[in-house]
Amino acid sequence: MSDTTQTTGPTENGNKAKAASRYAGTYAAGALSIFVALGTFTPEQQQQILNSVHQMYAATQQFVGAAANIWYIVFPVIAICLGERGVDSSGFKAMVDKVFAAAQGGDRNAALTIVRAAAAPQIGTKAIINPVLSSPNDTPPQVAASVSELPPQIKHEVTQ
Repeated sequence: MSDTTQTTGPTENGNKAKAASRYAGTYAAGALSIFVALGTFTPEQQQQILNSVHQMYAATQQFVGAAANIWYIVFPVIAICLGERGVDSSGFKAMVDKVFAAAQGGDRNAALTIVRAAAAPQIGTKAIINPVLSSPNDTPPQVAASVSELPPQIKHEVTQ
């Protein structure tokens, strides 16, 4: 009997959903932390803190006028925009672009990561010729400095 289950790798939307949930969790944890911190004070101390917050708000409103009320809109919008940027940065293209930029900047580990991924036979690669990153200790056997340096079986597949 054969195993017919098939596992799939991560998806673009899955990565973005995970990032979005991390940001939502961070926002929620921040908000709840304020309530937990206030809960550690006595009711009198809590009232003093809230009175101080109201005084700061009143002073701000006197200083900037009615524009102080706009912060109720601005802060959530900023949080949503930053969260959206974070979610977008978790997409495959954004991640690969970052690794590629690092490789172009001279990061050998980033370059090796790209070559290893491209050399994976699971995506149909037969061989990669890369004279700079063909060290047998760092890359799979499908990566060589020239076709003549490929292992015999891979060389046979490539030259057919």
